Amino acid sequence: MTSPIHGLVIQVFKHLALSRGPLTPSRLAYYVRRARRAGAWYKLSEMQRALIKAAASTRVDEYRDGKLKEMLAGIIASIEAHTALGALLTLGLKYALERGLVKASLGEIVGKLGYIKYLGRSVMSTLNYYIRPL
Repeated sequence: MTSPIHGLVIQVFKHLALSRGPLTPSRLAYYVRRARRAGAWYKLSEMQRALIKAAASTRVDEYRDGKLKEMLAGIIASIEAHTALGALLTLGLKYALERGLVKASLGEIVGKLGYIKYLGRSVMSTLNYYIRPL
């Protein structure tokens, strides 16, 4: 079961994947390589791995079907959530939501993405965050 913050991070990455231009096989091949480098490849289900690998190796200019684009964007979001940027967004979003700095709406989170990444870096560099009391 995923936490609500992880769900928001997935929604943000899905929105970014769809808004950063068309989904092409070369772009999907980039995400396959990124998933393997980041260790996120085996965190995907077999169906997700097969779908993105097949989509990355086809000979089309871009994917236009709405359902296929949504599924591929979800896979890209899962890959991105397991990278360092995903960890930064998760920590920053948790910190911002706990203190009321942002609301849990997708539009506001995407609008303040730089600030949330900054908060995530700050939390990550704070030693007290990692030390648990005995």
